[in-house]
Amino acid sequence: MYQRVTKELYLYFLPYPMSYLRDSNDEHRRIRAALASHDGGEAARLAHEHVAALHRTMYVGLTASEDDTA
Repeated sequence: MYQRVTKELYLYFLPYPMSYLRDSNDEHRRIRAALASHDGGEAARLAHEHVAALHRTMYVGLTASEDDTA
């Protein structure tokens, strides 16, 4: 199931430039640091922002545009 879904999603995947991937890794480090310092609120906020960015940028054509919802 995972392989089938991943194969289908790759049709929409946009590769990221290295600078974006470095920034993403920095976000992972900040999330890990917040968890290590037992700051669950900050970890949750950072994780939410990180995942929201993925939803906006990782795949194209999977969500309706504003014009499609009118």
